[in-house]
Amino acid sequence: MPTWDDVLTAAADLPGVEVGTSYGTPSLKVRGKFMCRLRTNPDALVMRVIDLADREALLKGKPEVYFSTPHYNGYPVVLVDLDRVEPSDLAELVEDAWRLQAPKRVVAAYDAERCDGITGSIGALAVQRTRLRAPDQHVILQETISNDPQGPVVRQGDAQWASLVHWVLNGMIAAEALDISALNVDQVRASARSAEVRRMLGLEGNLGALLGLGNDWLCNAIRQVGNYGESFERNLGAGSPLRLERGRNQPWTRGGLMFTPPFQ
Repeated sequence: MPTWDDVLTAAADLPGVEVGTSYGTPSLKVRGKFMCRLRTNPDALVMRVIDLADREALLKGKPEVYFSTPHYNGYPVVLVDLDRVEPSDLAELVEDAWRLQAPKRVVAAYDAERCDGITGSIGALAVQRTRLRAPDQHVILQETISNDPQGPVVRQGDAQWASLVHWVLNGMIAAEALDISALNVDQVRASARSAEVRRMLGLEGNLGALLGLGNDWLCNAIRQVGNYGESFERNLGAGSPLRLERGRNQPWTRGGLMFTPPFQ
């Protein structure tokens, strides 16, 4: 069971962390910016998180560990049950809170060649690289420390919209695995023989009706934005300022981790 001492240990090697008090309880800050603090009634660790989407993901993902009270509604903060949180998850939360509050100084030190490298999520590193004085002189190493699944976040209480977003994403991933793109979707639809492809593209079944849409719903999505790979390349990959490589973010048919439920 982690304690405040474990929080201090997780922060020990993070530059600029200050141990102090907030609201009369022990706290951690970075140059005066809040990271986390202990609280009572209920006993918990008040933890700064990235944004409201990250907060919702934690609250829904592990409600037995992460919770909140009305006082924190609308703020990027969660309460962490120290009796139930895994030590590794706690350490990651502390580091994420530090990165959130201290990135400009850290990146500035790296850009000034006062340190040899910085670590972080691939997406965050890609954004930070665009802000360096000479972005093309810096590379993001392909060694992966951890895998962090990410996905779309929608407003709570709208099950139909959540289902639609979920299945459009699945359809885009499946389309890439089946080599269906914005350029050929109409041609594939006209000559499709595979039962799964015919269901996906609205030639058989009633998947569209189940979502409250026409049966050509996925065709329309692919025509507009392409399959998952096309969208990735345009927004995150070689065709974007971030220039990220796909890595494991590939369909399972190409050695990646991406797969979808069958379209049945």
